[in-house]
Amino acid sequence: MEIRQASRKISELLLYSLPVTILLSPYFTPFSVVGPEGFLRGDQIILPILIIVLGIAHSDQFRVPTDMVVIGLFGAIIVIALSIILNGTGHGGVTSIGDLFDLLIWISYFGLVITIGGNVSIPQARRTILLIVGLSVGVAALGILQWLNLEIATETVAQLYTTRLDTVGREPTSTLQNPNSLGKLLVLPLFFCFAQTYRMTAGGWPMEQNQSSVVWLILTIVFAVGVVVTGARSALVGLVFGFGIVCLIIISSKLGNRKIRQLFVWTAVGSVLVGFVLLIGVFEVGRLANLQNPLQDDSLQARFGKWRVVLPLILEQPLFGYGPSKAAQLEIGVPHIDSGFLSWWYHYGILGVITFLALLIGIMKTGISIVVDSEIFRSKPIFWSTAIAIVGWSYGVLVSWTFVGVPQDRRVFLLFLVLLSLLLTVIWNK
Repeated sequence: MEIRQASRKISELLLYSLPVTILLSPYFTPFSVVGPEGFLRGDQIILPILIIVLGIAHSDQFRVPTDMVVIGLFGAIIVIALSIILNGTGHGGVTSIGDLFDLLIWISYFGLVITIGGNVSIPQARRTILLIVGLSVGVAALGILQWLNLEIATETVAQLYTTRLDTVGREPTSTLQNPNSLGKLLVLPLFFCFAQTYRMTAGGWPMEQNQSSVVWLILTIVFAVGVVVTGARSALVGLVFGFGIVCLIIISSKLGNRKIRQLFVWTAVGSVLVGFVLLIGVFEVGRLANLQNPLQDDSLQARFGKWRVVLPLILEQPLFGYGPSKAAQLEIGVPHIDSGFLSWWYHYGILGVITFLALLIGIMKTGISIVVDSEIFRSKPIFWSTAIAIVGWSYGVLVSWTFVGVPQDRRVFLLFLVLLSLLLTVIWNK
């Protein structure tokens, strides 16, 4: 009994430490390098410990969520394992310790969802979500300060996280290694704050609560600016498509005052469209201006060239792929495939693609079921807004997966799964 009680206190501390290390921890090498040249992050150490401690703390009544999300994660583990085994035996590939790293990562993802989703209390989950949003404000602010070329942000702090010190003033990375990752990460809290703004505005609450919508609106703008200054076109495209599905769900869910709902959504849609046109067509902000003629963009043309080279290689082993190893693609001179879809197909075959798509669909289905729940909208706004963030981000990934590497961007994907796990606590604590 005492062991379980101590484990519960430790697990709570570890739970709060996990988003801190995901968002703020630089890479490091034990007893040596701290900075972008390291190979570990704090969350890679805390995550497995958290899973084990949570398992011990709730060993007397451990609950495993059973829905499409958990099934999708388990399916991904099976496909990755089969891909490694088949390439190590049937296709003459060589399986190294490094090739098992992907399998271990996905096992940890699975452990994260089933331990947090079924066993963390709603108050703990709520506090952790707010902690993530609060830390994300700091991450966005640092990115904006880098864009403003504040010396301490572009030199002193940046050298802990990225090797792009010559471009960080134009394309901020904040606490991440590249601007594209930063853009994709900030989309999550942006959707959350947008949902909070709507909920406070259209929910029919007392005036003092309505006033807090101004704070959430300001935070929404801060995150939007953070995404824009990164110049991450994939993040912006995902944001626009995700924003579209979020607005559609809000309109169709019929939650909140009808007149305010319609006015809010159409004002938001108009603002996004005007902002999109101004950024790309009028002010031609950084790399975003290339979206005027996306098919003529040099970066996209280079990606097309890589895809034409790597596709015949993929079709040689289309069912289970080549496993986590990059050996085959390196032999044809393609170090980075630069497409989440093709990269996933290369590594884990068409079965892996189907499994990942099933996972995303399951995640969106779970999120939508919470968004349309009027009781959660009324009494658990933090979780309702988290569901909006999960659905918007997932749909943006689904649309942009052709040319952006998710879930290969492990740091961003892990933060997404942490939020998803915390969201599942609402379902499994009813």
